[in-house]
Parts: sequence; C-alpha cells; structure tokens
Amino acid sequence: MIGDAVAITELARCLANMIRIGTVSDADYGGPKVRVKAGDLHTGWLPWLTTRAGKDVTWWPPEVGEQVLILCPDGDPAQAVVLMAIYSTAQPAPADRPTIHLTRYPDGAEISYDREAHQLTANIPGDVSLTATGTVTVKADGVIDVESASGITIKAPTVTIEGTLKVKGDLSQAGNLDVTGNVNASGTVMDAGGNSNHHKH
Repeated sequence: MIGDAVAITELARCLANMIRIGTVSDADYGGPKVRVKAGDLHTGWLPWLTTRAGKDVTWWPPEVGEQVLILCPDGDPAQAVVLMAIYSTAQPAPADRPTIHLTRYPDGAEISYDREAHQLTANIPGDVSLTATGTVTVKADGVIDVESASGITIKAPTVTIEGTLKVKGDLSQAGNLDVTGNVNASGTVMDAGGNSNHHKH
C-alpha cells in the first residue's frame, strides 16, 4: 500500500510537471540555452524550440522576462524544452485582429502586413540596407513615390528612363548633354552666362 501511494504521488508529480508556464530568468546565447522560473520550479539550462535548425536555420531567441511554455517529456524538467511565447500583462498582444501579421522591436521598428487591407508597412528608425548579387525588380500598378528629406543618389554606369521625364525644379548637368530630338525652350537659354536666344544671321 505504501509503495502504491508513493507511485501515485510520483505519477502526479510527473503529470504536473509535463507542461508548465514560466518566465525566462537567465539566458546563455552562446549555449544556446535559457533557464525558466515557473512557480517553485527553477529549471536548469534548457534549449528552446526554433522554426528551423537544419540547412535552413533561424535565430530569434527568447529574452529574460519573456513568458514561455516548458514541455517536459515524462514530467522530468531536466529533459524539458522551452516553447515560445505567451502574451502577458507586461507584454500584451500588439494587435487585435486575425488578419494582421506584425513584428515590433524594442527600438521602435515595426513591420506589419494586413491581408484584409492588402497593405505591407515597415517603420524603421534607422538605416535600411538591401544587397543583391542579381537583379532587383520593383513593379507596381499604381504610383511609386520616393521621398527624402536629404537627397537621393543613384550610382550606375548607365541610367535608362523609358517614358516621359518631368522635372519640377532646377536641372543641373555636370557633363555633356546629347540630344537626338528637338529642344523646346519657353524661357531664356543661357550659354556661359550669356543669352543664346539671339543669333546674328
């Protein structure tokens, strides 16, 4: 009878420990492992589940203070793995609709896609870098707006514009200008500071 009671107590303990909700207390990103505090349980160093860990690999580790789930095979916390993550009072959900996929970073950066509105938005407080060894293509059925408070620089051996080019503002030309069509000027054409609109015949 005593043996049965001990067995039942041990079974109940294992069942209670199979799934626990806790908070990351320590992190070793070189490990890579974390420790989790779940009630009276303070785990040892545990691995966490990631999306991919093969030829394709992802890295988005849990942080101290993040609420997670501990999965313990056979109810043994020493064999547990950490499953991210659970919203909490300290870190509430950043959206309230199922059509939004959103990632928010502590520096204020935010990337979101709303499939209902068909809108992709990226707010970045710092620099954005895109590097490609092949061709980069941008296509849109609507208007493409590019706006800068400082300036826009394009570096390329050749820049080709197919279509009408309209410049609202001054146009400065540092090199030669080759024109194969007509040049129509409604204002004064200056040549080295002189008015070249008047010709002697």
